[in-house]
Order: sequence, then C-alpha cells, then structure tokens
Amino acid sequence: MRDDERRLKKLHTELEPREIFLLWLNEVQEFPSMEDYVRRLMKQPDSSYPLVKMPQMVKDAAEEALKGRSREEIFAAIRRGRGTSSSSTSCIRR
Repeated sequence: MRDDERRLKKLHTELEPREIFLLWLNEVQEFPSMEDYVRRLMKQPDSSYPLVKMPQMVKDAAEEALKGRSREEIFAAIRRGRGTSSSSTSCIRR
C-alpha cells in the first residue's frame, strides 16, 4: 500500500458515523443528479456502494478506536452504542 493510500485509510478510520455520512453526501453532490451518481455506481465494484462502503468504514473506525482495549471495555462500548446498559452480552458472538 502506498503512503498516500495508507494516510487516507487512517483518516477514514478516524471518522465518526456522522462524518462518514457527510463524506458520502459530499460525493453525491459532485454529480449533476442522483441518476448520474447511480449510473457511475453501477460501473463500480460492489465495495464502492454506499450501503457496503459506509458500514465498513464505521466498523473500521470502531475497531481502530477500541484497539488495545479489554474485551469488557469493548462490550461496554457496544452496549453504549446500542443504548443499553445491561451487562448481558449473550447476543454477541464470541
């Protein structure tokens, strides 16, 4: 991976979900119409589709933010993200 690609990936892993959405919105607004944007997307690999790319960016950012944390800290962060305070993690695969 080249240095500029590495820097871009690092930047994307530092974004919050709202910022990822705004990045996508900015991308869409570069086109004259939504139809033009979709036509361009249809020529791209599936990985470039917003419903594939954006969740992956959020996942990558979350993993980077939690790197080096204990398992319990990670589960606590997941519960906070879900808006739950229960200590149960039974719905999370281990």
